[in-house]
Amino acid sequence: METFVVAGTEIQLGPDPVTGLPTLRIQATPWGACLAQLLAEPLPPPRDGCYAVPHDHQLDAQLCDLVELFITARYAHPDLLQLRLLSQEV
Repeated sequence: METFVVAGTEIQLGPDPVTGLPTLRIQATPWGACLAQLLAEPLPPPRDGCYAVPHDHQLDAQLCDLVELFITARYAHPDLLQLRLLSQEV
């Protein structure tokens, strides 16, 4: 399972330990809850300290849409939005 840390919240990508299906496991922090709620409807209850969000074609499309939104906002308003697309800090 690959693990990333964003805004102090661990996000793991890999097979769900119970079902074996591809899953994003998002640490149950306040930021993690917001991200999980954005990606999953309804918000799944946390299990083992993480929200398990199935990684399917719909989720993949949502993630691509979010990336496109951030890129569009960054280039449309470079003085208002300070989003670094290639930063180790993000």
